[in-house]
Amino acid sequence: MTFVLAVVVDVTVILAVALLLTLALRRHSAALRHLVLACALLGTVLVPALELVGPEWSLPLLPWQGLADVQSSGLRLVSTPAAAPSIEAPTDAVRPAAANWMAFVIAAWMFGAVAGFAGLITGILRVRGLTKRCVRVTSGRWRDLADELGQAYGLRHVTVLQSAEPSLLVTCGMVRPKIVLPAGAESWTDARRRVVLAHELEHIRRGDWAMHVVAEALRAAYWFHPLVWLACRRLRQESEYACDDAVLARGVEPTEYATHLLDVARHAIRQREFLASAPAIAHPSTLERRIAAMLNQQRSRQPLTRSATGITIGITLALALPLTAATVSERTAPTPVVTATDRPLVAVNAPTPEPAPALAAEEPASPASPEARPAAAAAAQEKPASIKGTLYDQLGGVLPGVMVTLTDRSVGAAYSTTSSRTGTFVFQELQPATYELSAQLPGFMNVSNVMPIGAGANIERHITMPVGTLEETLYAVCEAGSGTPSPRPRRVINEASRAAAAPQPAGAAPFSGGIGGQIKAPRKTRSENPLCPNGGPAVNTLVRLNARIGIDGYVSDVKLADRPDSKPAPEFVESALDAVSLWQFTPTLLNGVPVEVPMTILISYTWR
Repeated sequence: MTFVLAVVVDVTVILAVALLLTLALRRHSAALRHLVLACALLGTVLVPALELVGPEWSLPLLPWQGLADVQSSGLRLVSTPAAAPSIEAPTDAVRPAAANWMAFVIAAWMFGAVAGFAGLITGILRVRGLTKRCVRVTSGRWRDLADELGQAYGLRHVTVLQSAEPSLLVTCGMVRPKIVLPAGAESWTDARRRVVLAHELEHIRRGDWAMHVVAEALRAAYWFHPLVWLACRRLRQESEYACDDAVLARGVEPTEYATHLLDVARHAIRQREFLASAPAIAHPSTLERRIAAMLNQQRSRQPLTRSATGITIGITLALALPLTAATVSERTAPTPVVTATDRPLVAVNAPTPEPAPALAAEEPASPASPEARPAAAAAAQEKPASIKGTLYDQLGGVLPGVMVTLTDRSVGAAYSTTSSRTGTFVFQELQPATYELSAQLPGFMNVSNVMPIGAGANIERHITMPVGTLEETLYAVCEAGSGTPSPRPRRVINEASRAAAAPQPAGAAPFSGGIGGQIKAPRKTRSENPLCPNGGPAVNTLVRLNARIGIDGYVSDVKLADRPDSKPAPEFVESALDAVSLWQFTPTLLNGVPVEVPMTILISYTWR
């Protein structure tokens, strides 16, 4: 999904810049504006390939994670250590993939793309069938003028066809270009024939038919993108303007040309839709603007030079390559963050030394002592190993931007990398040792695991990072002798009452993979403050409770945290339990799906 989004972002930026440039170049020739749009559209063709094989910079274009600590009604989402079993060995289990909204999006795109390409292919085939039914013009005035003007344009023999359709005047073909004349064209004057042939031969010289086919294919692929439609329409308009400028540059008077254009339009009031890829000299949708443009004496009609063409193409590449090199999510290479020893991480492309016997699983002695240094030197000659893996949230969504640290416990050196946009990470060229692998991401529990790695081992891990713990701290200020005579009754929750009273989250749908890690913290909807205990000791007391917020928002499993260093008086514990058991929250959402989260509550009782 991230790749698709990156392609769409690149296409959007490239076309937006191109369209803005055409506005800035409105006082320049239409040929220059057409070249800018053509280069931009061809650049969009290359975007997917450049995204896959091009270099990647650590330049985030969109904020993906945005998982800073969330505060809501005194809540904080913190990263606490998770149990080691959260790192799982690779399995063939399939990640959640049911009722996939992404599958719906892909299906909708494919439906539109198939329909668009089917229409384009159908149109090309119908044009081909139409040309086969035409009569080839091999002699006469049309043939003589076509040969004469073709030599002036530097073109080889161009096929001229006579159609039986009175409204058909188009140019088609790339390797063997053809000009299709309408029925009745044999009665036209030489002046009109010259104007029409000059216009159509200019289309052939510029390769407009091939460019229009590419534009129509792009419009079929990006049928959902309004900038692609706008750029394709502007490309066709600028193509006609450029050909008009070429005809006027041959000495034809603008008023004479406009008169011929209007007469031809009477025979081609409506072009057929299946010929949308073929340039037409008198398309009704652009006729008025073209006549206004050709009658404008201040309009630039300068043809393109080779230097201007080269500069325009170079600028387009200079814009397209950095855009495709920039990525939607950050991907950085492993970099050492701690170097407590003189044994550096071996370069990835370093030659592999001769293999030696694998290192034993027990933890080696620290090389800080002189006796351990020979052992460390011998271990450096072992065959290097590697660790790679993928990070997921508890619903199966991949987690980009996770800080993954690998620590060599034998020497204390640590190396760090950041998971890619697909949630993957890799450490290579590792020497045999015992390593600790840890993963950290704001809003999720920190996960770590210790593993011995032998020579030449290639270890793969699937790491699941649960949502972090919610924390809230309350301060209760009590007056001496003002305690409540009796505590409030606690709410007892069972499955039947929970199913009947629980507020159901609206629009909750199963998550089916893709980019994960999107957390929406809960909001407290019901709060009860703790009451000062009656008859208890009037001393400052801190009560720490552990609880769980369910997918329905109710607080359950409220109990005193097991801490040997803190044993508050029972009166304070009862007061805290009475209050917290009545709390209620909106569900915690992970990727739009309600999930249970652990919670830690600190209640500080102070007396005055």
